[in-house]
Amino acid sequence: MITIPPGLSRLIAVRYTPDSSKMPFAILKATDVQCRFSAAVQLRIDVQNPNVTLASNSFSGEAPVLSGRPGDNVEIPLFLLQNVDCVSSEMRLSFDLQFDVFSLSPNTVSAIQGTASMRRLTPDKIRITVAGAKFTQGELARIKMEILIGRTSRTTYMISNPVFEPPLVEALLDGSSEGSITIKPRNGVTTLDDLGISFLSAPKPNIVVQSGMQKTTISFNLEKDSYVDLRVMNQLGVEVAAVYNGWMPGGRHEIEYIPSNLPSGLYLVTMTDGTGHYTQKLILAR
Repeated sequence: MITIPPGLSRLIAVRYTPDSSKMPFAILKATDVQCRFSAAVQLRIDVQNPNVTLASNSFSGEAPVLSGRPGDNVEIPLFLLQNVDCVSSEMRLSFDLQFDVFSLSPNTVSAIQGTASMRRLTPDKIRITVAGAKFTQGELARIKMEILIGRTSRTTYMISNPVFEPPLVEALLDGSSEGSITIKPRNGVTTLDDLGISFLSAPKPNIVVQSGMQKTTISFNLEKDSYVDLRVMNQLGVEVAAVYNGWMPGGRHEIEYIPSNLPSGLYLVTMTDGTGHYTQKLILAR
């Protein structure tokens, strides 16, 4: 309690400690000690969380220049441009990474500060969470992505929706949150067009999310009785599964295929029927 003599004034500093679970609210109460008269006034409190910027370049600005060939791994670095001065037993910074599922496949995320984990939200988006008791300015984590045979020779990625928990800090993004990767040729192959498969129909579904034993259906027509050889290859042309090998009568056929024990990525379904060689694409996502 502070006592102020009559006729004098004094500047009073009020320290307010916000509680994230409650609305900011405070009342200043004054009492005349002689007459026992009291008055109260509500204080206006504006709470503004500090900001911290998430970027893929330590100097802000533009994203790093990345390139590689199909089958190579590239790493996308993530930086904090300011210190997080707030104290908590454990803080979590989460954000989304959007990418072209035809061109990139996320492998791992490694934390430079704290521990990192990733969870696939959709075939072309993952949610990354970095947890730790303290975050400082500098490199936060690295995302390793495998380059696939893409639709074009240049693919993009985008970081979005950064959120701190508990909400003591507001996370922002800078201009380097959107970047691109140049795909260089490997053995003369850069894009799907180089494989001659851009105009062929794909298995249904074309993107198989491997949560349990998911399957896809490969359908085709035979003009006459033919010897059919149906295989699945990885993007480097290595066989990973023999689906069917033998004679089939002419007409429409459907074969169910369960892509078990295969890592995420782009695969090629190839078929030879005695009259030609056909290729379709199949994408596995975890």
